[in-house]
Amino acid sequence: MTKYSRAQFLRMTGAAAAGLGISSAPTKAQAQSTIDASRPDVVLVNGKVLTMDDTLANAEAFAIKNGRFVAIGSNDDIRNLVTSETEVIDAE
Repeated sequence: MTKYSRAQFLRMTGAAAAGLGISSAPTKAQAQSTIDASRPDVVLVNGKVLTMDDTLANAEAFAIKNGRFVAIGSNDDIRNLVTSETEVIDAE
């Protein structure tokens, strides 16, 4: 498991959050494509994730695939997606 400094962690999550803020409406090609969430590139666990979704306002973990958020939820839910190729970041 890779350890990150606080500054590195904040830069990574800030960049991910900024990417969500400037995303535009999906094109027809993007809407038809699906991302396989079963093999994420990176997961973050043991964090405090604030969402804009009223049904899941707070979460502990999320998964990223190809630069996109593909799953968000509890540590257990997201850890179930981890493979040997997935980078796991523990926010402690």
